[in-house]
Amino acid sequence: MKSWFAKLQALGIKPLLSTDAVFIRRAYLDVTGTLPSAEEAKAFILNTDKNKRVALIDRLLEEEAHVDSGR
Repeated sequence: MKSWFAKLQALGIKPLLSTDAVFIRRAYLDVTGTLPSAEEAKAFILNTDKNKRVALIDRLLEEEAHVDSGR
């Protein structure tokens, strides 16, 4: 991930990092087409695991609710 940030820096682009609340909402909408439940969102936001975002995306992609755009 360092190389990704270094590339952005070299291009003069400052990444905008989202809050956990925004991230979980966007991840659910993008991957499943639905919003997370209040319980799922709260558990994600309170989770202190530094890899929770990667784990969330992996879990959502494994679910049958995963949106397939047919591309």
